Amino acid sequence: MLSQISIPFQSREGFRYAAGTASLFHGLLMEQLPPDYAAQLHENALRPFSQNILPRDGGGIWTLSVLTAEDAERLLPPVQALRSAELLQKNDLISFQAPELHSITYPDLFRQHYILEDAPRLIRLQFETAAAFKSAGQYVNLPSAKLILSGLVRRYDLTCRIHDTVYDTLFDEIEQRVSISAFRIRSTAFPLEGIRVPAFIGEITLRVSGNQTFRSYINMLCDYAQYSGIGIKTALGMGRVKYEPIKQ
Repeated sequence: MLSQISIPFQSREGFRYAAGTASLFHGLLMEQLPPDYAAQLHENALRPFSQNILPRDGGGIWTLSVLTAEDAERLLPPVQALRSAELLQKNDLISFQAPELHSITYPDLFRQHYILEDAPRLIRLQFETAAAFKSAGQYVNLPSAKLILSGLVRRYDLTCRIHDTVYDTLFDEIEQRVSISAFRIRSTAFPLEGIRVPAFIGEITLRVSGNQTFRSYINMLCDYAQYSGIGIKTALGMGRVKYEPIKQ
């Protein structure tokens, strides 16, 4: 089960909360959880959730996406119960409004894409918060189809408990059959715990060739990315993305 809750909030001080303040909300989330479960999440390198902030005048919108039903049972209720919270780092009190909850099962996600007669060959990805990758221990702020999709493949397999994917073969196929056909991106930096992560933000269009099954798979992964995020630090606010299939 994939679940996503979006909660508008207002700032007592009238602050407009930028995407980079998501780490404060990560801390707020951890405070709502039992210590043993919070510690378990910290130890899990591929965390079963992403969260981010979109700014708006006088506050923002906090979105939490959870990738498994088991974790949703533990993460969503305390967030849904929040009415207000004090953010000491900002000397502010925020008031939460009515949340919106969306969910979809993995079988339904699969069916939505594999029953299409002709899976789209063009996919638009709108990066709504800054995104970046890591390769050979270095930050990478210039996206490629392989960087975007390889992380999604591994995270999807982990949450679905898929263990038989031959990654070298699949990643070779991605390099051969998926390309960036258009983009409107700019470099930026995401402030995080005293550092500024080199990143990018904007819009990318992927072109997917290959047979129907492969195109359906890539579309499904990009749809899944609306919950998982793309790239690094998605639990701290990076990599929020909107998926848009382009039918020709």
